[in-house]
Amino acid sequence: MDNQLKSQISEAQKLKSELADMGMLLAHQLSQETLLKQDVDKLNNEVQGKQNALIVELESMAKAKRGPLDGLAKTSPAYKAAIAIQIDEDKSIYPMRVKLDETVGRLNDTKAMRQCFETQFSSLKYQSQLQVAILNALS
Repeated sequence: MDNQLKSQISEAQKLKSELADMGMLLAHQLSQETLLKQDVDKLNNEVQGKQNALIVELESMAKAKRGPLDGLAKTSPAYKAAIAIQIDEDKSIYPMRVKLDETVGRLNDTKAMRQCFETQFSSLKYQSQLQVAILNALS
């Protein structure tokens, strides 16, 4: 076997190893992304549930002629603004929203990393296909 063929076989083996490693990294990123999506959905549901419970409580207080919604028409912008203010000021919702925002940030970072790995994987795959063509031509 001549030196050029040996060199190309060595390069092909290196690419095969890199492709396998990148495939594992890509699979790991995909599983992390899936887990983070589930976390985001769960946290979003918790925040929505807490907000809905607060709205129900505020509306029942308004019917009893007390609370921040008392005297406001349900269709008025002031009514909606008062609800938004109460949600923003609720001390039990704020930490949940912070955690949700942080998790969304991690999910976005994970998606970006996955896209980088997909690009690298595609590049390695193309290099491998090119290496196979070279080996076929040399043999």
